[in-house]
Amino acid sequence: MQGLADSEDTASESLSGKSDGSLSYLMVPEDNNVDFTLLQNRVRQLEDDLNAKTFFLMKSCNLTLQDIKLVYQSSPKLKVLSLNSHIKPILSRLSTEFQLNATSLGKLLMKFPTFLYPACSRQFDHIVAFLEDLGINRSDFHRILTSRPQIFALKIERNLNYTVSPSELLAAGAELVLKVNFLLGDVCVPRHKLAKMLTRCPHVITLSVDRKLRPALQFLQSLGLSKEEIGALSAIYPHVFLFDIEKKMLPTVRYLRHELNISSSSLRKLVYHKPQLLGYSVGKKLRLTVKFLVEEAGVPRDRIGDFILGCPAMLGYSVDKNLRPTLNYIRTACNITGPEGGTPDYSSPPLLVLSPRPCLLSPLLQS
Repeated sequence: MQGLADSEDTASESLSGKSDGSLSYLMVPEDNNVDFTLLQNRVRQLEDDLNAKTFFLMKSCNLTLQDIKLVYQSSPKLKVLSLNSHIKPILSRLSTEFQLNATSLGKLLMKFPTFLYPACSRQFDHIVAFLEDLGINRSDFHRILTSRPQIFALKIERNLNYTVSPSELLAAGAELVLKVNFLLGDVCVPRHKLAKMLTRCPHVITLSVDRKLRPALQFLQSLGLSKEEIGALSAIYPHVFLFDIEKKMLPTVRYLRHELNISSSSLRKLVYHKPQLLGYSVGKKLRLTVKFLVEEAGVPRDRIGDFILGCPAMLGYSVDKNLRPTLNYIRTACNITGPEGGTPDYSSPPLLVLSPRPCLLSPLLQS
């Protein structure tokens, strides 16, 4: 009951302007011909509507009162949207047609509350049809709606295809088609893999072509990757377009080249087979892993580059959760001890290089 009382107080404060500033539609005219009874009734009606809306969203979207307050703060127009004729029908459709439960609806609303705005809901069916034309199954929309609902706010023109020029696309406001055109034409993502790519990482279709997609493409090209290679790795790991070039990708490449002495040709192959490493932090991830491999696993410092090329996945494992426990397991399983039962010398042969193919250890690392 205390929660309900707090909700009513919050709704009243919001409507009276105590928390978000006075509302323009409640401004009192300067003349004296004001029916204050009518005005009070209108204020009371607005308070009741907002309270009903708040309680409905809390229940149907599994949100707390604090969550709803944050939603209202980021999207104040939700306060005046009709509950019965607008909000309820949209959430009901998402629940029944796209199988979003209360938690998923809440996740969507917290990420992108303007999804409920009329401008977005009017083009919802067009974007759904567009994405289905690309090969995305209806069952995959759950992931898209909960992870990147901003897709449904992108401008679209249904009559345009993928062959028109970017200037024509922008002139028509066909933002979504422009980005798909770029992924297919410039990035060279195979057409039959585009749907799976967008389902795997819906975020990529909301990125700016000029600020994110094209600079990332040019960076990959600077590493010597061909169009076909970039298209193939992008289809498998589209998250590479999310990485910051200056803060993530460039420092990683410099570290691999200059400190681990990995050649440009080897680096190209490494990135192609393990694009995830472009997002690893040099200080928090790569240096710690290399230090472990050299100091504890016994990999010679001058061979660390070759070792990583032989098993690039090793850089993705946690030292504390995967690598060190695996090392200890091998010590015990192989009964490796030093002279007279003392601490063994792990430098020769390297304990994690007992096999010429260190990736054979992957099943142990994942266990």
